[in-house]
Amino acid sequence: MTKPIAPSAEVLMVANSAADPIDTHVGARVRMRRLRLGMSQEELADALGVTCQQLRHYENGTDRIGAVRLYHAAHALQVPLIFFFEQLPVPDGMERRRRSRRRTFSQRPRVQR
Repeated sequence: MTKPIAPSAEVLMVANSAADPIDTHVGARVRMRRLRLGMSQEELADALGVTCQQLRHYENGTDRIGAVRLYHAAHALQVPLIFFFEQLPVPDGMERRRRSRRRTFSQRPRVQR
């Protein structure tokens, strides 16, 4: 068997250098709510079980917040989960794809079983 080739450090740095707009938006919402509550980074990091540096990465959008951690963040920040996704702009073409997918599924004939 051949051994899988690991990507070089340069490739990983380039791949990770651009933050996803959704991660950036969610992180900004975490920061906004934390500041509105007057909560320090240390307090929220402790509540989430991460370091302050990791929390900064979440808030900047450079690291993605996992589902479980986002759930705990919602509890610590006293907001529903949907709060982090409110006012999220719809990516270009997303609405078009949604409409075309709906049309495609609704036009398919039902299969009798």
